[in-house]
Amino acid sequence: MKKIYFKTILTFCILLTSFSQAQTYIIDASGSGNCSANTGIDNPFLCISAGAAINVGTFTDTNTSGTLTAIDMDVYDACNGDFEVFLNNVSVGTGTTTGTNCACESIASNPNITKNISITVTPAIAGAYVVGGVNTISISTSTQQCFYGVEITAVIGTLGVENFNSNNAIKIYPNPASDFITISGLKNRENFRVYDVLGTEIIKGKIIDNGEIAIKNFSNGIYFLKFDNGNTIKFIKE
Repeated sequence: MKKIYFKTILTFCILLTSFSQAQTYIIDASGSGNCSANTGIDNPFLCISAGAAINVGTFTDTNTSGTLTAIDMDVYDACNGDFEVFLNNVSVGTGTTTGTNCACESIASNPNITKNISITVTPAIAGAYVVGGVNTISISTSTQQCFYGVEITAVIGTLGVENFNSNNAIKIYPNPASDFITISGLKNRENFRVYDVLGTEIIKGKIIDNGEIAIKNFSNGIYFLKFDNGNTIKFIKE
């Protein structure tokens, strides 16, 4: 994580039936920490002690309009411990990593440094996200920890967040998941399709209440399960 960069992918997203943009930003830990630690193998790094949230860095959304409809984060934490992530002072999720030797460890040498944060886009989170402007990521911790940075993937579309799941009775669990997801709350046998954030259809089939969908071979990331009756639910493969 040596540079701050972003890439923009423009796509007509079949799932959202609207023009949407998926963007990935990588933020080096560029804020001012509140503790000191040994220099990390991968620099820069940011030392944060237990207490109030500390600014890790910022990124600028390049859209001119739209609404945040999905967001995913990978936090690079070189120490053992719990942390909470904030987007523009709004809490978006928590995580726990199992790094060793704190900052004196490279990202490549320990995959446990990378922790994916499962984020459900609530109206508060969508409202806090600045489309076309600067967004700030901050982190609070329960113990002294050192962070290399955060990777954010944001999807901007024209649909409101409430349209992702128009039937709250239908649930996916576990979420995030690694091998399979179970669907509950279906009243009938339903046709389904799974899309990635670019609107690409991954699989399709039929499912009954409490049925399972295998996702072991999916790449890690955000997906959308859409039923023929119009209901759509987001889930995360990790």
